[in-house]
Amino acid sequence: MDSTAIDKISPSSCIRVVPYSAILADTEEARNNEACVASRNATRYNTCMHLLDEIETQVPTTTTFEHRVPPWAPYRYTIWQPLIARSQQMSESHIFKIPSYLYEDLMKCHAHWIRYNALDEEQITEIAEMWESSKASSGICKLFEADSIKRWFFRLDRMSTKDSAFPDPSVQSLHDIIKRICTSHRGCDSLKHELATSGTMELILNPWDETIHAEFEYRCFVPPPAARGVENATAQDFRLTGIAQYRWFKPLSLPDGMSVEELANKVTEGAKAVLDDIVTYATKEIDPEVLQMLVTSGFVFDVFIRDGKRVELIELNPFGANGMILGRQQCLATIENCATGRYITVRAASEEQHITGNPTHSTESSAYRGK
Repeated sequence: MDSTAIDKISPSSCIRVVPYSAILADTEEARNNEACVASRNATRYNTCMHLLDEIETQVPTTTTFEHRVPPWAPYRYTIWQPLIARSQQMSESHIFKIPSYLYEDLMKCHAHWIRYNALDEEQITEIAEMWESSKASSGICKLFEADSIKRWFFRLDRMSTKDSAFPDPSVQSLHDIIKRICTSHRGCDSLKHELATSGTMELILNPWDETIHAEFEYRCFVPPPAARGVENATAQDFRLTGIAQYRWFKPLSLPDGMSVEELANKVTEGAKAVLDDIVTYATKEIDPEVLQMLVTSGFVFDVFIRDGKRVELIELNPFGANGMILGRQQCLATIENCATGRYITVRAASEEQHITGNPTHSTESSAYRGK
């Protein structure tokens, strides 16, 4: 990190505080400069995309490690659902199958929305009626009928429909679910890949939780052990090498009464405990072949700090130069730092600050979001 941008360094915790204005300036430069990779200022905080060739200069291919496109199998939400539900202390959590014969109709509905920027309500009703008439619908229909007012968080196995144009993010009926899928590029792409790879389409319903807010979510980086030279690695070799707030482009929000250092310590401590839970669960509950994919590819996991006290697991996602998180998505943490464990990078302390820290110290920093 450019030392001229450092506002303050805490000697007790190695937390660096960086002016938020510097992040904004770099982001703007990256936005306006297609060749931002060649610009020192725009890459100072990793505000531009990175190419594989650039990443390989920092994390080279070795006899034990090479950059690969990570498979999706180890990151499916349904694999981790029991652990996530337990971590968040959910009262209930449900997995339902979407009838495969609805796929074409859902895609037609999506195409109509893309073309006309509007949904065909008659089309929505027809899909809902076909769904309700299937054997697979009994469980989900009974759930909605039991409490028509109750709100649910809905997502698909591969990813959520957070890009949906449907204004209410919660669902209360099959109609709501269909509308969210058909107005979501992520949702339709998810169904396409699920059907192609597993032959099934699944959805998850969790009780709607008003207390979960993006500003208190953090992304935790766990690279493949081979990236740091570990041979014949197992799940026991996973290490937390970086934490970055999910809303990396915005200032850090602090829970009431907490300082930057207190938040960093709390999230880091909680993230380490969550990683221990992930390793234990994966070793006992996950198919050995799928677990080996996770060891080979690494992962990121997202956490949420509830009321400034409890750190809870949200989900797991792919990690790597050819994956969604580092190769194609900007984040404050640099590629080499996340892959080798040199630094932890957080983000934003106030409207004027961002923070980073060193994970080798006993008080590390943290941050995330995603769904």
